[in-house]
This record gives sequence, structure tokens and C-alpha cells, in this order.
Amino acid sequence: MRRGLTATALALAGLLIGVGLVLVAVASEDPPPTVVASSDAVDLADYAAAVTDLCTNRRAAAEEAGYEASGVGADEMAQTAAALAALAPPAGGRPMAQALVDGLDRYADLFAQRDDDQEAFSQAQNELIGVLEVRALGLGASCGEESSLGVPEPADPDDLAGLDDPALEQAAGACYEGELNACDELLASGTALTGFGATCAGRLVIEEADENIGCVESFASDRPVGDQP
Repeated sequence: MRRGLTATALALAGLLIGVGLVLVAVASEDPPPTVVASSDAVDLADYAAAVTDLCTNRRAAAEEAGYEASGVGADEMAQTAAALAALAPPAGGRPMAQALVDGLDRYADLFAQRDDDQEAFSQAQNELIGVLEVRALGLGASCGEESSLGVPEPADPDDLAGLDDPALEQAAGACYEGELNACDELLASGTALTGFGATCAGRLVIEEADENIGCVESFASDRPVGDQP
């Protein structure tokens, strides 16, 4: 009788272990963390500073850890994404904030797979870093130094004609600084600055510009292709 109970217990234990392994496997495929609700009370400068710190300094620390031990880097990058998701973005900024969180979570996945193919990791990393920078710009923040990321330098609106309209001049300047909603205003303006808005102030090459897709949608989605962000 005791032998029967022991065999049964072992079988149950084996079953539970198997279930546990399945649960662990499922848990490892968790979706990116969800950004908390937007708030009208958010101080834009404080929010941008916090995003910049996480996306620049903490991300850089996670990268360094990942170069030493890929698994550690993956964990720290995932924690960075979670910390960013916990920041309430300003009203209207939640889609771009979620896109930035998704990008950092994707970066964690890249480090988790880095040891399998480091060449593929480097190529995907170069493309992703550019996208992260422009998504951060869409929140008024930064995620590194543009000049070192391969992100196209934005076109200077002072070099363009047709800025005699103060509203257009303000929108062009804001688009140049990375306010992607302002780029979309230019895109919809039907003026000589439509192309400036369509390329998001030159952040997309003309071949990638699409007047049916705004800059917010371009950079808050998986649409960016090739070496352009």
C-alpha cells in the first residue's frame, strides 16, 4: 500500500513539475508592460526629464550589463521598460509612451537572444536604437545622442520657404524639435510645408514618407523600416 502511495505521489509530483514548467514557459512570453493612464496634471518638463533619464542613462547601464552577461542585460532592460510604463504620461502622450515602452521591451528580447546570433543582434539593435530616439523625441525627451545613432539630422525649417505664416513657423520649429504632432499639423496643412511634415522634418527619407500616415503613427508603430527610424 505504501509503495502504491509513493508511486502515485511521484507521478503527481512529476505532473505538477510539468505543469510548473509550462507555466514558466508561458510567463516568459509576457507582453510589454502597459503604460499607466495619462494625466492632465503631469508637469511636461518633469516627465520629459524622467523619460530621458530612464531611456538614456538607465538604458545605457542595461546595455553595459548585457554586453557582460546577456541575461542580466535583458532583465535590466525589461525593468527599465517597466519603470517607464509606471510614469503617467501627459494627456495625449500615452500612445507614444507605450510605443517607447514596447521598444525597450523589444530591446530586452534582443539581449535575451544575443548569444544565439550576435550579428543579427547588432543589426536589429542599430535599427531599434534609432526608433527609440525618435519615439522619445515625440514625448519631448531623449534616448541617446542623435548624432551617434544614425538617425537622420532633422531639416532646419529656417532653410525652407513659406514660413511667413506665424502658425506654420511655430509648427515647423516644433516639428524640427521632435514634436511629432506638430509634424502632422504640417502634413495636413496643404501648404509648401506638407512635405516637411510628411518626412517628419527629414527623419524619414522621402521614399518612406507617406502623406496618408502621420509622424505619430509612423513612430508609434512598427512601420519604420530599413536603416531609417
